[in-house]
Amino acid sequence: MDGSAWVIAAFIMAITIIGLPWAGAALNIAVYTLLPFGQKAVRRDSLTGRPDIGTGPLGLIGNVIWLLLADGGLRSDTSSRRSRWQ
Repeated sequence: MDGSAWVIAAFIMAITIIGLPWAGAALNIAVYTLLPFGQKAVRRDSLTGRPDIGTGPLGLIGNVIWLLLADGGLRSDTSSRRSRWQ
């Protein structure tokens, strides 16, 4: 997905209360997709000094939801590009 698709996905996820935390993640991905220069990935606990909730059981559940909601669009986008060029 390109950056604009991540923004649309973030908007759709923000409509639901459950998708709100992942909407922020989708916006971060959109920013990294559109403006990747000068960005550096760092561990959240080293940045904030607090443990990350995303690495526990709640993070696992959230990642499964993310996989089901956001990855489907990524797969369809990739397969449509593949069929266009072959």
